[in-house]
Amino acid sequence: HLAADLSERPGDAQVLRTIAVIELLYSAGLRISELCSADLNSIDQERRTVSVVGKGNKQRTVPLGIPAMQAVQAWITQGRTQWVRGNQTALFLGPRGQRAGQRQIREDLNAILARATSTGASGAHVFRHTAATHMVDGGADILLVETVFDTLNAKAALYAIDTLCAKLGRRIPVMVSGTLADASGRTLSGQTV
Repeated sequence: HLAADLSERPGDAQVLRTIAVIELLYSAGLRISELCSADLNSIDQERRTVSVVGKGNKQRTVPLGIPAMQAVQAWITQGRTQWVRGNQTALFLGPRGQRAGQRQIREDLNAILARATSTGASGAHVFRHTAATHMVDGGADILLVETVFDTLNAKAALYAIDTLCAKLGRRIPVMVSGTLADASGRTLSGQTV
């Protein structure tokens, strides 16, 4: 559907942004919050990576596939230039030239998913799950669950991995890394099992 939109409206900022958003969510397994907080300098074109600040205020750098880099480049050079106002450093903008908000991006993605599938799948997390599934399908031999004092997210991730393994009919090793910190942010322990 997006390819048709792009062929019907070449250079349309909304379409270019949506394609770049989907490619980044899928290629890098980003969360919406990470995507929306990314700035132009978060993208390293030479190394084909994106650096984002995730949960627990931890920075991570993630490699990007060629299609994701091409989509981001098209957005930056053709789409973003139509909406940017002043010295805005945000990677993704809304039509008024301000940083795109999570709600705005979620609405765009839900509209695309509603057009693309009849399964009822919705939400940006679909792209993270799809990325993880494709990594396992592509031969990933271990998955890492990392959390900073967030046992609920670790449990959810482990449940998702278990569900995926059951669906695929095979098991893969899982590594869990957890860090606990006190109220001041001082690390109390860091364990990998």
